[in-house]
Amino acid sequence: MKCGIARPDPIFSTGFTLIELIMVILVMGILAMVAAPRFAGHSMELSGAAKKLAMDIRYCQELNMIRQGEDWRLGFAADHYYIWWDKNHDEAKDAAEPYAVDPVGQVDYQVTLNSMHLDSLNLNPAEISSIGFSGQGKPIYSGSDDDYSGIDFTLIKGSEQVILHLESVTGNVF
Repeated sequence: MKCGIARPDPIFSTGFTLIELIMVILVMGILAMVAAPRFAGHSMELSGAAKKLAMDIRYCQELNMIRQGEDWRLGFAADHYYIWWDKNHDEAKDAAEPYAVDPVGQVDYQVTLNSMHLDSLNLNPAEISSIGFSGQGKPIYSGSDDDYSGIDFTLIKGSEQVILHLESVTGNVF
């Protein structure tokens, strides 16, 4: 009779255990989560900024549709955009005219390009400084009576860009 430690079956001793496999998959998953945003670069930031701008356009549109008779506008400056109540209907923000309230932070509705990680936001046609909406949701902006092509918003980050389009008849943003 031989004494000693039993030798494991050679068929099962050459592979990984289930715990080892789970640990390897877990480490690879953590590395992928850390590395993925670095490879995506500006694309994820641009996509998020485009979604934010589209939501803000819709918010301004909804304010006009819900609060009939009030002229809510989306205004554009070099480094930010904002939503305000244009009480005197002159398409320009005056000091006495209130900003809309941001439903998330309960603060004045002003969004800086820096907070959206954008280099610039360009409008086409370029002469547009603000956009309003009718009670039915149709965009109202300078030249909108003659121009049925809508407005293009170009969001730029580095060498990448995303274009949003606002339909001039329906007010749809895509």
